[in-house]
Amino acid sequence: MSSEISKTEKSLWDKWWIRLHQRTSHKTRVRLLADHFGALLPSDRPITCLDVGCGDMKIAELIEADKPNTQWTCLDIYPLPEHLQADEKWHKYQHFDGLNIPMESNSFDYVLLCDVLHHSLRPDELLRECARVGKIVIIKDHFQYGFFSNLMLKWMDRFGNQAYGVHIPGRYFSTKSFNALCSNIGLRAANLQTGVRLYDHLPIIRSVIRPEWQFIAVLEK
Repeated sequence: MSSEISKTEKSLWDKWWIRLHQRTSHKTRVRLLADHFGALLPSDRPITCLDVGCGDMKIAELIEADKPNTQWTCLDIYPLPEHLQADEKWHKYQHFDGLNIPMESNSFDYVLLCDVLHHSLRPDELLRECARVGKIVIIKDHFQYGFFSNLMLKWMDRFGNQAYGVHIPGRYFSTKSFNALCSNIGLRAANLQTGVRLYDHLPIIRSVIRPEWQFIAVLEK
């Protein structure tokens, strides 16, 4: 997810692009995703949650506001700047190396990976670590179905991430490759939602970006 600390030196072009992204897409998209994830979490008991690749932590904050029974820890690969270390907003945040999660096994009820796996150069190792520290893993990511969907997903990635300095490998899952990844790690999809609609508020974009390119999976061991 997009993060204000992912790129410390931002050009005027970066700042303009980030404002455009925030205004046209990011805020609505984050609210919709928080609603989707929140609906998958129980409300009848306290639960611990880990957001891996948390970006600006907006999703965790929105879910926690709606579901105060959730307690969140947020991880990302960017060191927290010194001027933010005393800021209460960032008390949930921890820096990690992108692969090795510095927590004990089964220390969280839920682990969330929202648009993170396709950015990782070693998604199998990262997902294995998430399955180690969490009892249930929730993934939001993309399915590609050929050349056009791959091209458009790359464009979406650049629009949402390039100005923040986020690495964009440009590789996305097919349904077959995602199922193989989960199986190799010993995970099964207890719930798989495809066709997640995130861009209906954008009249032109919604006619080009297909809902089936977005999926949410709940993975159990």
